[in-house]
Amino acid sequence: QQHGLGRSGLISADFFRHEYHINYALAHSPIPQIALWDGLVFGGGVGVSLYGKYRVATEHSLWAMPETMIGFFPDVGALYQMPKIMPSMGMVSYLALTGHRLTAPDLMYSGLATHYVNSDDLESLTEALELTLAPQNSQRISSVETAIEEVLDSFSRPPRECPPEESFLAKHNQVLHQTFDNVDQPLEEVLASLRQLENDNADFGSQTLETLEQMSPTSLKITWELLRLGRSIPGLEQHLALEYRLSQHLMKPGSDFHEGIRATLLDSKKKNKKPAQWNPPKLSQVSNQHIEQYYFAQPITEEWMAFPSPIFTNYEESRL
Repeated sequence: QQHGLGRSGLISADFFRHEYHINYALAHSPIPQIALWDGLVFGGGVGVSLYGKYRVATEHSLWAMPETMIGFFPDVGALYQMPKIMPSMGMVSYLALTGHRLTAPDLMYSGLATHYVNSDDLESLTEALELTLAPQNSQRISSVETAIEEVLDSFSRPPRECPPEESFLAKHNQVLHQTFDNVDQPLEEVLASLRQLENDNADFGSQTLETLEQMSPTSLKITWELLRLGRSIPGLEQHLALEYRLSQHLMKPGSDFHEGIRATLLDSKKKNKKPAQWNPPKLSQVSNQHIEQYYFAQPITEEWMAFPSPIFTNYEESRL
């Protein structure tokens, strides 16, 4: 019964506290960070790579924030950082609610990835970076970031091999803006807009509604409120502190998180697995007032606080 209060010593609190400290430290580190997205990049994987200046996609990249499927919400500061990178709030909101999985063309189109490199070239890319940034070559480098960019650019494939305009997000950019961009409207109005889509967008509307119906209604409402509030949160520290509070409320017994983990992970390979039984089961039964007053406003015993970054504050010092 102690779970959900943020108390130190409980894995349900310590895991998220430490994870968010890592996210915060990476976001504030001056050391150039290069993420190689050569496979699954889900949830926590996004958190340890999204804050870096260089994010490399390959033909194997599969990127998502699928937390609403397990009764949680997109955390690790993703909803703070994604609007700073991506071209529209509609894209951010859609990905946050549906957990839609992005491939390389989507990542390049949205700006989430900065470079596209063939998977077979990653080993050579890594070796070239190590050689370029080796201590014995430091005197030849006027700018570390310029040196990194020159190496990355030399391995990047031309746009024709990963055409951003062919991405799912590019194809549906207009309808994403039309239906998901306004986070001030009630979430129920988003669903109503999806039902009213016609002609070329009708399939998108019906498929998106089908996806959302599988997610935890409580998680959808929490995510939507976090998207709305996030625009006025002054910094990552405050955003992560709010996320920590939300995470702890969702650790309490009986929350949708426990049911989502059961259905999605623990029972996923059982022959007669039972789908998640969300409580409440319908979006219309989740009170906005309850979401605001219980999950967002109600404090926990030990709130999250940032600490000075333990990561080297000087790049030259980190190479010694």
